[in-house]
Amino acid sequence: MLSNNNVSGSIPSVLANSSSLAQLQLDTNQFSGLIPSELGFLKNLEVFFAWENQLEGSIPSSLANCGNLQSLDLSHNSLTGIIPPGLFQLRNLTKLLLISNDISGTIPEDIGNCTSLVRLRLGSNRITGQIPEGIGGLKGLNFLDLSGNGLSGPVPDEIGNCTELQMLILSGNSFTGTIPTSLGLCSSLQLLDLSSNEITGNIPVEICQIEALEIALNLSCNRLTGEIPTQISALNKLSILDLSHNQLEGDLSPLAELENLVSLNVSYNNFTGYLPNNKLFRQLPASDLAGNQGLCSFGLDSCFISGTGTVRNGNGVKRSRRIKLALALLITMTIAIVVMGTIAVIRARKTIGSDDDSEMGDLWPWKFTPFQKLNFSVDQVLKCLVDSNVIGKGCSGVVYRANMENGDVIAVKKLWPTTTMPETGGYNREERVYSYGVVVLEVLTGKQPIDPTIPEGLHVVDWVRQKKGAIEVLAPSLLCRPESEIEEMMQALGIALLCVNSSPDERPTMKDVAAMLKEIKHEREEYAKVDVLLKGSQATADGQQNKKSGGVPATSSSRKALQSLYPQSNNTSFSGSSLFYSTSSKMSFK
Repeated sequence: MLSNNNVSGSIPSVLANSSSLAQLQLDTNQFSGLIPSELGFLKNLEVFFAWENQLEGSIPSSLANCGNLQSLDLSHNSLTGIIPPGLFQLRNLTKLLLISNDISGTIPEDIGNCTSLVRLRLGSNRITGQIPEGIGGLKGLNFLDLSGNGLSGPVPDEIGNCTELQMLILSGNSFTGTIPTSLGLCSSLQLLDLSSNEITGNIPVEICQIEALEIALNLSCNRLTGEIPTQISALNKLSILDLSHNQLEGDLSPLAELENLVSLNVSYNNFTGYLPNNKLFRQLPASDLAGNQGLCSFGLDSCFISGTGTVRNGNGVKRSRRIKLALALLITMTIAIVVMGTIAVIRARKTIGSDDDSEMGDLWPWKFTPFQKLNFSVDQVLKCLVDSNVIGKGCSGVVYRANMENGDVIAVKKLWPTTTMPETGGYNREERVYSYGVVVLEVLTGKQPIDPTIPEGLHVVDWVRQKKGAIEVLAPSLLCRPESEIEEMMQALGIALLCVNSSPDERPTMKDVAAMLKEIKHEREEYAKVDVLLKGSQATADGQQNKKSGGVPATSSSRKALQSLYPQSNNTSFSGSSLFYSTSSKMSFK
């Protein structure tokens, strides 16, 4: 296993001479060139990982000769050509990942023959054509990702025969027709993403009866019509619902009982009526409701016309009067405070003038400047918030000395980011994700945002970044946990670092975070199964080898493959129409 090194050059064809080789893990390196066709001679090969390299050319059809192959991951390379049809004749293949390449052609018609397949991810390629009807033969398939391709035609009804499906991601294609009602047979489905297609018709009632649908339902950017089915209220575990950019109509009352929703977007439809009066809708940003001209908030004040909250009823006049009265009172109180302060300063100066202190001299050290007469701008203040002007740090923030252009010298405190949600619910999406990331860092490091044990008064976010996510940042009480759990914690740490990215645009959405965390669990379960299979097959091989030569071959572990989950926090981009990632992403959650 050569994972996570800086090995360059081409993959040596002499590896084919290692006839007993069971695992070949070359992922996260700088290998280039072609994949040697000679690897097809490795009859005992069970795992071949070469993702995150610079490989080119086509996938060798000779890999179909590796009859024991169970996991093949060539994601994030520059592979071209078609998917070798023979791959789907492998009876032991459980995992095929070819994410983010330049693969073209169609999905082979014999895909249904690979009945052992559990995970199939072909996202972010140039695959065209239709989904073969034979896909219904994959009874054990639990993860299907065909997003970001050029697939067209209807989503086949046969996909409902994949009753073990947990994740179905078909976003970013050109699918037409209606949503197949047969999806209701996929009773284990937790995430359904059909966004950014050309799907028409109504939202099927059958989808609303999938009780396991708890991560996300994304039907955005299609041509759906009709009303939201009342049965959608049965999805009481659902966390994320996106129906934006369709032609749906009616009111939103069916969504009132979705108590576990943390993200909802119904913008740019034809919804009308009043918003349900519950916590979610009271805190929902206007952007998630925009483009619904007849949608009014709480049956009281405003309606959303072209995405703005424009008042259009009689209560607006009364409220305007109340605002004017409050402003008048506020101005009066401000003037009174300024006058009283001025009088106090004058009296103090008279007192000091008759009894000067020897260290004060003749000058009063404080100058009272009314707020209304400040003649420097916010931009001038912000320019002074640099490290060279820091004069102190405290538990609530950093204090800067700021020299204004008019000669004034002021002190400015920049508060640390907070992890608490204001009562007004005024955080935007990026701030909520940042706060979540800070909370995860607190849990994993065992430290407060401003902790006395962190040197130089650093915030916990800056401290973890300084340590570059090393394992030493974990709380001492967690380091005694099993290795597999520590690996999962390090993966969660990587996700937290994405959440606290200094650039708000580079932060994932909460639905991305939920999917990534779910992936950690899925990968752990999957590789536990792979370990059992490998140990069983290795034990058999050991017995045969001992009978022949008495030798004891070295065993290998599949646990290192979990490193494919560790997120890289640099140069990451997130697709706006999918729960997963664009072809430019440097991060892979498989």
